[in-house]
Amino acid sequence: MAARVRWQGTTTARGYGARHQALRRLLLARWRPGDPCARCGQPMWQRWRTANGRRVTAIDLGHTADRTGWTGLEHAACNRADGARRGNSQRAGMQRWASARRW
Repeated sequence: MAARVRWQGTTTARGYGARHQALRRLLLARWRPGDPCARCGQPMWQRWRTANGRRVTAIDLGHTADRTGWTGLEHAACNRADGARRGNSQRAGMQRWASARRW
């Protein structure tokens, strides 16, 4: 079975280039535990978390739906859930496979 490619394009093409990374570093340097999430408004307490034995970010720099600007620091879960919601709503309009069976 061939490996499935998850992302296409460079980080810059997807909106996460040098400007995004520099701004994220700057905002994380200013971040203090308890600062509110830009998406849900709840406090953000941890900067890193552990997943599968690896240290991964718990805070993302969110961006607008059109990827022309940033919303601010957000919980990683809030940011990724928003992206999933947008992606799922776009896919909902795509044509589905027609069933071969007529029930």
